[in-house]
Amino acid sequence: MGNGRSARRRLSSYRCSVRPSRSTTAALVAALAVLLGLPLALLVAAPVGAVTTAGWAAWDPLAGSGGSFTTTVRLPAGGFPAATVTSDSRSGQVGVQSGASSWLGATTPVGATYGSSQGQPYLNLRPRADSPSAPSTTTYTFERPTPAGGWTFVLGDIDADQVTVSARGLAGRLLTGAELGYRGSFNYCAVTPGPACTGTDVPTWDPATGGLVGNATATDTSGASAWFEPTVPVTSLTFLFQQRSGFPVYQTWFASLARDVSGTITLQGGGPLAGATLSLLSPEGVRLATTTSAEDGTYGFAGYTAADGWTVEVTPPPDPDGPGLIVEGPSRLPADLADEDATGVDFLVREIVPVPVSGAVRTDGGRPVPGAT
Repeated sequence: MGNGRSARRRLSSYRCSVRPSRSTTAALVAALAVLLGLPLALLVAAPVGAVTTAGWAAWDPLAGSGGSFTTTVRLPAGGFPAATVTSDSRSGQVGVQSGASSWLGATTPVGATYGSSQGQPYLNLRPRADSPSAPSTTTYTFERPTPAGGWTFVLGDIDADQVTVSARGLAGRLLTGAELGYRGSFNYCAVTPGPACTGTDVPTWDPATGGLVGNATATDTSGASAWFEPTVPVTSLTFLFQQRSGFPVYQTWFASLARDVSGTITLQGGGPLAGATLSLLSPEGVRLATTTSAEDGTYGFAGYTAADGWTVEVTPPPDPDGPGLIVEGPSRLPADLADEDATGVDFLVREIVPVPVSGAVRTDGGRPVPGAT
């Protein structure tokens, strides 16, 4: 056992200090399976080479009182904008919940993509009053437009109630029902493993109105949920929550997917180039991160929202022994994270080669002009 623990510590240290190649990762996983005496399948959550990182959002505590609540939600993927939240929900059993008793299992449709939300926080809110004529309005305002993909929001416990979903995009445009990216309805009680609740009904979605409506009899049940993956940038998201019967409450989760950008900087005719400055720009052009190329010319940006539209920009390092360095080709390249890591975002840099410049100054008539500067 001592040798096994020592080997596991060495593997952990290696993983923290170096981003291993995919082939190296596969070998390490196999070795770890042998050390622990476990089947390889128990250690592999996704196919070899799949390096997507999923994560559920963090929430600030719900501040304020009935009719005027605020909080902030932060999705874990790099570059994803935080959202300030305002709600006129009534009080009573509202606030950020721990995820210990109600959660989205790994076998739910959303859990198959983003993993289980067990132990991850979510938000409980209510209507403004327990009457069909007094819905609550909850608005999420993002600090800048979201990426066009790579994230989800989930609405739960939609049974004796209904939610009307609307969102704004770039330039304040109202998004269509299709752009909201409804992925389907499900019941998180009806899966195994799942939380200790009983329920089988699912809400109904109308893309024309943005309405998510609970069961036909407006009966209080458990686990009725739906998930969405917007397909365009979102600047604000609004939920109009309306009571149909009883004393309803609804749940809201957010999650994101993240992938990595990597490449190599090469000096033309001279091998890898260290010290180049690389910047990662968001789809709307915001400079989010900066790094420098290593001695072997490599660089990387780890854990950014799994969407298209990212751009990498390179600036060559100073050249103290020569006239300078310049990028051969474009100094900005696209990095598409929608389906997989953006690898091979490579740049070629060359030395500026000085050449002589000469000529003559003459008048219009062709006579030499001495002393011209």
